[in-house]
Amino acid sequence: MRKLLLSLLATVPLFAADLTGRVTGPGGKPLKGAHVYVYTAQPQKGVGAICPECYVDCGKKVTVDANGRFRIKSVDGKLRFNLLAVADGYEPAFSEYRDPGPGFDFELKPRDVSDEAHLVRGQVVDPKGKPVVGAVVHLQAVRQGKRVGYGRIPGVEWLSITNGNGEFALRVDDPTWLLDVRVEARNFGPRIARELLPGAPLQKIEVNVGATIAGRLTDGTKPLPGVRVAFAQVDRRSAGFLGIDEIGTDAKGEFVMTGLGTEVEYEVRPRMASLAPLAVVPKVVKTGADRSSADAGTLTTTRGFRVQGRVDGTKIPEVTRVTISSGVDAQIVEVQSDGRFEFTGVPAGKYSISVAVRGYRVPPVRQEVSADVENVTLVLQQEP
Repeated sequence: MRKLLLSLLATVPLFAADLTGRVTGPGGKPLKGAHVYVYTAQPQKGVGAICPECYVDCGKKVTVDANGRFRIKSVDGKLRFNLLAVADGYEPAFSEYRDPGPGFDFELKPRDVSDEAHLVRGQVVDPKGKPVVGAVVHLQAVRQGKRVGYGRIPGVEWLSITNGNGEFALRVDDPTWLLDVRVEARNFGPRIARELLPGAPLQKIEVNVGATIAGRLTDGTKPLPGVRVAFAQVDRRSAGFLGIDEIGTDAKGEFVMTGLGTEVEYEVRPRMASLAPLAVVPKVVKTGADRSSADAGTLTTTRGFRVQGRVDGTKIPEVTRVTISSGVDAQIVEVQSDGRFEFTGVPAGKYSISVAVRGYRVPPVRQEVSADVENVTLVLQQEP
């Protein structure tokens, strides 16, 4: 499927442009021999209907010159780009998404490997054993005996990016801690590697292409283009959570999400903010083996439910925003001057409704939606 997408996109852009910039080390010293990659891309306007790494320009790379400068020629001028810079002995770095032109400047930090006893070191490789450059390695869990901690843990680096040899390193304060890490790499599915040891030789982590989910979105009579569709595991327990992916529907209302986990149940959920006042009940689709494609079928919209309420307090700040969230999807609206708010296009399901106001404590409201809701009240309680 990914090869088919790339072949369809492999055309000369009508509006060609160049990506230029500079790669330096500390103090502005040019890093001769550094490489710059086009990592992902997205449209300058609207939402992307293909995966961010599937554009024809993605994967292009150049070597910087003696002054640390680079130029990647003839990319699609209608896209925004995310670049990756790597150099031996330095931490890799990503740019923000930017339009073509100058301004992709990187200052890389030296990679500290002086205390190997406190480093969890690994190498990410593809099924053929080749290093995977620019893979993002997230901290998933910290293990100490029978105790397991999730999220950002004090004393543990939470993210690393693989270098030109596919290598990464995460520092831990306590060399007895074991780490679980989640690896996300362009053109590959996610992978969780468990119980990596500090002070050990390079620990290899192999990533595969992953699975695909395809489908179509309509209002019953015509396709719905430009709608954001999210993909999140049904089982969102921290130990095996692979993150949330998102893509947009194309002109035919179709979507193809590649690089998903294999043998995993995903909730396919068009975003509320993209559809309101319409809605789609999320559909559960299970992926198959590596390189397989699962069919989500045709998702058809209905009228979404309306959730109304008010923020109650002695004084309502001028700009107050209320959020309704399923944990995967969210919608945000502003509160009117009389404290009232309204969400439209809410699918059936369980939600948390909350508001954050500085100086106040506001308990969130848990709300199950199966019909229109009119009586949600958020009470502002001034902090002591």
